[in-house]
Amino acid sequence: MLRILLIFIGILLLINFIGRILFHWIIRRLIRKSQENFMKQQGFSDTDSTVNSHKKNQPKNTKSLGEYVDFEEIP
Repeated sequence: MLRILLIFIGILLLINFIGRILFHWIIRRLIRKSQENFMKQQGFSDTDSTVNSHKKNQPKNTKSLGEYVDFEEIP
């Protein structure tokens, strides 16, 4: 009786351990596939992953923003 109980507990622990490994592997694979599908839909490629910092260094064009209007509060 004790031997059957120990074998049963061992099998449950083994299933638990294998289940954790398989679960993490499946989740990682699903995330990777969904990420690839998203990149395909957005039109990204592996070479587009660099950050374009050229736009940050360009000065803002303030002439196209319009005229500044100072509003007064009415009491």
